[in-house]
Amino acid sequence: MIGIFRHAKAESEPNEMDRPLTPEGIETAKKTALDLSIQWGAVLTSPAVRAEQTGMIMGEMPPLQITELYCNSEPSKRTIDHLMKVLKPYLEEHSHVLIITHQPLIVPLVRAFGYDEPSLASLSSGRGVIIEKEGIRKA
Repeated sequence: MIGIFRHAKAESEPNEMDRPLTPEGIETAKKTALDLSIQWGAVLTSPAVRAEQTGMIMGEMPPLQITELYCNSEPSKRTIDHLMKVLKPYLEEHSHVLIITHQPLIVPLVRAFGYDEPSLASLSSGRGVIIEKEGIRKA
């Protein structure tokens, strides 16, 4: 099982990487974690503070920062291929992996796992998808 989520709502700080979650974002992440009730084996986030905080709340463990999970524009196929290589060891080692990333990366990443879900292009903060053997579901 793989969870791919957009970070929850963040403050609008001038430094892109240091933007913390808003109180609303914290509540959204807590509610999503409660609704999902999944025991994640690994939590992988971008190095942005808002992604790390979302991962900590939703995964209930310190996340591992993966630099390649930060993206502020449409990623190239080469970027996605490299990211999949970086993720592979974690996906092989853990049966339940939570990935917290940013909007531009979600649709290409979901497609890399074999699913075409264009509606994810407008995914709201703190929301995502769960990929299971049976298919994909929004969460």
